[in-house]
Amino acid sequence: MTSDVEPYVDPSEFQAPQNQYIAWLDIMGTANAMRRSVKTAAVKVLKMHNAVLDVEDSYDVNLFPMMDGIYIVSDDGYELIDFLQDLFKGYAEYLQEESDQDHFEVYYTSVIRAAIAFGPLYHGEDTTEAVSETIADSGNYKNSMLVGVPMADAYEAESEAPPFGIHIHQSARTLAPEGEEPIPQYWWKWWNDSDDLPEDLLDLLEEYFDYFENSRHSEYSQGKIDEHREMAEAYLQDDY
Repeated sequence: MTSDVEPYVDPSEFQAPQNQYIAWLDIMGTANAMRRSVKTAAVKVLKMHNAVLDVEDSYDVNLFPMMDGIYIVSDDGYELIDFLQDLFKGYAEYLQEESDQDHFEVYYTSVIRAAIAFGPLYHGEDTTEAVSETIADSGNYKNSMLVGVPMADAYEAESEAPPFGIHIHQSARTLAPEGEEPIPQYWWKWWNDSDDLPEDLLDLLEEYFDYFENSRHSEYSQGKIDEHREMAEAYLQDDY
């Protein structure tokens, strides 16, 4: 019996990768949430993607959704930062309004964070028939594909971001497109100094940490709770 599988790819025909900025944005604790309630986890995931789509049209970015997270790509590092600032501020305001409702339960809070990296990326949409006829003819499938070291850098660096924070990976702090400057900060502050939002958000996060600290069914370890609480306090109080 002859197999229909012919996964041949000609790497000699690859187009040059593009040096770009990429952010990995995701929700903290989704796996644990799914183990307790798939419906609750689905609500958290959809809220994040909803928020991303609400601000997408205002910015020159490309989106690559991945279940409870999303890769966001841009040629311009500060365009990507502006996108994330808009997203985080709007999302925080929504959560703050939601927490004031009588029906609010802190367990349903979706805590997001992100990391930004820089480097060469291969885009599936650039795949020609000379590379792979099957992929070149796959339409939206190839458009969803992305490969490159900064993907791994951003994904791994996300753990260095505080809850509701943005971490700048070393690649984006030290490298930049020709004629541009790297992004200098380790943690990027997305709010204005005059905002009360960081203080209100920290109060909500303290309630969130307390809930899981006292829950007998939580898989959120005490060590992680202490670590994330300390990071959130330093970040949102601008004390770092």
